[in-house]
Amino acid sequence: MIFLKRNSHFKFRVPMARAGMTRNMKKRDMIYPVGLVRWTEQRNFEAVLDLLAQGKLEVKPLISHRFKIEEAVDAYELVSSGRQPYVGIILTYQDPAHYQAAAPEGRLGTLQGAVAERATTISLKPDSALAPATATIGFIGAGNFSGQVILPALKQTGARLKTIASSGGVSGTYLGKKFGFEATTTDTDQIFADPEINTVFITTRHNTHGTLVREALRAGKNVFVEKPLCLTLDELQEIKAVFLSGAVLPVVKPAICLIRHYPRF
Repeated sequence: MIFLKRNSHFKFRVPMARAGMTRNMKKRDMIYPVGLVRWTEQRNFEAVLDLLAQGKLEVKPLISHRFKIEEAVDAYELVSSGRQPYVGIILTYQDPAHYQAAAPEGRLGTLQGAVAERATTISLKPDSALAPATATIGFIGAGNFSGQVILPALKQTGARLKTIASSGGVSGTYLGKKFGFEATTTDTDQIFADPEINTVFITTRHNTHGTLVREALRAGKNVFVEKPLCLTLDELQEIKAVFLSGAVLPVVKPAICLIRHYPRF
C-alpha cells in the first residue's frame, strides 16, 4: 500500500483470495487446489480445528458469557439489546445420556429425538379479544430482516399478532415475546390451519417461498411475502393455478403482496 503526502490522492491494491466455492463445486465435493488458492473456507476451518486440538489456539479469553440451552432466549436478548458488552457466548447442553433417556422408545436417542417429542407451539399470552374483522397475523420467519424491519413496522399497525413460526423455535420465541405475539411455533401448519389467522407474512429462505405461498393461498389467507415470490417459472405457474382454482377456501380471493426492501447506503 502506498500513501502520498497530505491532501494528495493515494492508491492501494488489495489482493482478494478466492476462498469461497460455487454451488456446483460444493455439490461435486470439489475444492480449489493449493497451488491456486492456499486458504479456502474448508482449509481455514481445518487449520483452526487442528490448532484447537493441539492446544495452540486459546479461545477461553474470548468467552464472555455462558447460558444453558434452556436459557437461549436470554442469550439472544443479550445480543440484540446491547445492554452489556459481550465477545463469545456459549450455549451449554446436558450430557447426551440425558437426551437419550428423554427420547421415547422408537425415537432418535439424541437431542433431536427429545426435542421432536416436545410441543411445537408455545402460548406466550392469553388470546386477544379483538373483533374478528381485525387483521390477524401469522408470521413465518424470524431472521434479522424480520426483527429489525418488518415486525417493528407491523407492530405499529395495531393488527393482532397471533402466531410466529421459526424452524428452530428459539428466534421465534424471542421475537414473539418482544413484539407481543400470542404464540410461537415450529410448525407452519398451525398457522395455515388456524381459522382466526387471515393474513400470513412469509420471510423465510428464498427456496421456501413458493411452497409456503401456495399453502397459505390454499388455506384462504392473504399473503405478504418478502421477495422473491418464488424461484422458478414452474413455481409461479403453480401459485397462479392455486390462486385461480377453487382450492382457495374463501369466496373472496385472498390478496398477495410482494415485500421489497431497498436498503439505504
